[in-house]
Amino acid sequence: MNEFPSSSSKLQVLETDDIAGVLAAPICTLLSPSLTDLRFCWDEEVDRFTKEQEDALQLLTSLEITFWFSDKLQCLPAGLHGLPNLKRLNIYRCQAIRSLPKDGLPSSLQKLKINSCPAIRSLPKANDLPSSLRELDVRDSENKELRRQCRKLIGIIPVVYA
Repeated sequence: MNEFPSSSSKLQVLETDDIAGVLAAPICTLLSPSLTDLRFCWDEEVDRFTKEQEDALQLLTSLEITFWFSDKLQCLPAGLHGLPNLKRLNIYRCQAIRSLPKDGLPSSLQKLKINSCPAIRSLPKANDLPSSLRELDVRDSENKELRRQCRKLIGIIPVVYA
């Protein structure tokens, strides 16, 4: 791989179907100064994140992350809680994801949207959700229990769509 000065990347939005190809330390280091929106879409290969991929994700410092139509993906990266500037997390149509990361969500998270992920049946307890969370959207969830849990958060989280 050629060496590029870190200032050479001006890419702000990246949509990819190749989680393994993007989440490599040299690439994340190159993208980190400018990337604000990372979208993993239609990846049919990755079912879970390796330690190296999770470490590379930690290099991306200020962004929104979307997981979309990744049918094999069984879990979100465990290290999401370590992303200090992650403000938005979107999870769309990821059939195999069963839960949010056990280590929790980042303290900076302001918006969480879960759309048509039938295996996600619950959220962390209200005390375990980030105090920064301003919007929770599960209105397109097919899971009635998840929507019921979210309705209990009305008044705790400023905007709840359940």
